[in-house]
Amino acid sequence: MRMPAICLYFQIHQPFRLRRYTAFDSSSAYFDDHAHHARAIEQIAGGCYLPATQILLELIQKHHGRFRFALSITGTGVELLEAHAPEVMRNLHALANSGGVEILGETYHHSLASLYSPTEFADQVSLHRAVMKRLFGQSPSVFRNTELIYSDAIAQFAAKQNFAAILAEGALPLLANRSAAFLYRGPNANLALLLRNDTLSNSLSLPQAEPPAELGGDGRAESFVQAVSQIGGQLCNLFLPLESIAPLEFLREFPSKLLAANHKFLLPSEIAAADALQHSAGSLSIPEPICWSSGVRQPSAELGANTLAPWLGNAMQQNAAAELYKLESAVKGQSTATRLLDDWRKLTASDHFLHMSTYPTTSSSPDDSPYDAYINFMNVLDNLRARL
Repeated sequence: MRMPAICLYFQIHQPFRLRRYTAFDSSSAYFDDHAHHARAIEQIAGGCYLPATQILLELIQKHHGRFRFALSITGTGVELLEAHAPEVMRNLHALANSGGVEILGETYHHSLASLYSPTEFADQVSLHRAVMKRLFGQSPSVFRNTELIYSDAIAQFAAKQNFAAILAEGALPLLANRSAAFLYRGPNANLALLLRNDTLSNSLSLPQAEPPAELGGDGRAESFVQAVSQIGGQLCNLFLPLESIAPLEFLREFPSKLLAANHKFLLPSEIAAADALQHSAGSLSIPEPICWSSGVRQPSAELGANTLAPWLGNAMQQNAAAELYKLESAVKGQSTATRLLDDWRKLTASDHFLHMSTYPTTSSSPDDSPYDAYINFMNVLDNLRARL
């Protein structure tokens, strides 16, 4: 029996966190100070990023290139890691130079710009591409949008930006009885579409009170390998945030056991190669935006075609996003105000809107309630508007 190839990617993202900002504040310092960001980044670096990247380096060396994976690193994540966890950046450079890691393209600020502003969307993707080339020597050829937000229109954008492939959510209800275990084409015949295996990815990335049934009930790496081997099809696309995989010992074990079971690791660009695309399972049309999420992964039908429940599922989120993007042209019209544009772009991070969510998610919020997050954000936005 031919085993499905494994396409594995890890995401690294950190936003600039908003400080408590009241209606009486007049400062343009909207974000937590250096010390607050340092504590947050040092905590996640010490608990996850540093040991995890070290394990990944050891696995690449141990398996002499047979273990391969992709990394998605936001521009804001890079800025914060460079400032507060340079040892993690050293490991990321080593991974990028190893020959076994592909750097993916995305929005620099982990934004929802694809839903609001084609111009800002293109700008952030270009900014990110340039930084990845400068830092890691790779110009990304595969695109993953913020939170895997995907639609036919976003696929067409990716094709125009000369990406060879794009990644998307593969939850079964979205596929009309088609399997995520195959390679598809987007609306553009030359664009490869890779779909996330949501069941197995979530088994790796979502907190579990006890090991899930699909891992055989005991959570051992052997059980995970067995579950992967039984999916059928060509591919098992495992897409997840690096910080959510636990325990780290499992990260050390499961790639080796997949290789021992005759699974092959492939990079997204390798899967998207022209000869592979000729043997795709056909084209797949997804007219309205879909996404992944730690809570709700599908658009909510009652909320309208362009709303994605975890970020834009209530009136507060919708209003905050609409008011933010209304300022785009005015902000960009201030040609010499580079800090103003930088502040505005930091506010586009999807994290701010997730904190306003009334849907259940696994994301932790610094605010006492979704309403508090909304008020805090709008206070900041009022001050930014006054600066114009």
